[in-house]
Amino acid sequence: MKFPKPTKSMDNGCIIIDDGAQSKKGYRAINWLGQQWGAHRLSYSLNVEKIPVSPSSRKHGLVLHQCDNPPCINPDHLHLGDAAKNMLERSQRCTDLSQRISEGRSGIGHSEASRAKMSRSQKLRFSRMNQAQRSASTSKARAAVQRKKHQNG
Repeated sequence: MKFPKPTKSMDNGCIIIDDGAQSKKGYRAINWLGQQWGAHRLSYSLNVEKIPVSPSSRKHGLVLHQCDNPPCINPDHLHLGDAAKNMLERSQRCTDLSQRISEGRSGIGHSEASRAKMSRSQKLRFSRMNQAQRSASTSKARAAVQRKKHQNG
């Protein structure tokens, strides 16, 4: 893998850079050839392909993480997408993880699960998702009660 800064490999296959500014969301930024880059975007550009520009918006496409780990620069974990695809993948990951956890099959070892930490934004997304699911369940239950009252009425 080509990258202009020192990197280190993690047990989960992610590769991160040892230095660089980090955003509130965990993305790394570096200065390369006089330009500010998101580290994952630079890695994709150097190792996979130049990030194409959308003809309609004249903006570069998004580089998405399959691993859902913002500081990761492993080109095997990165792919191109747009905002809609990013939101869809994010919601699928949250849903899949919450379902696996509720079924007791999170896919990670017990010791790894106890060390896992969620960022503030992940906690907020997870909380909102659970709140939406509870709200939907409550609405369905109320509708069922109303139907039953109407039938018995």
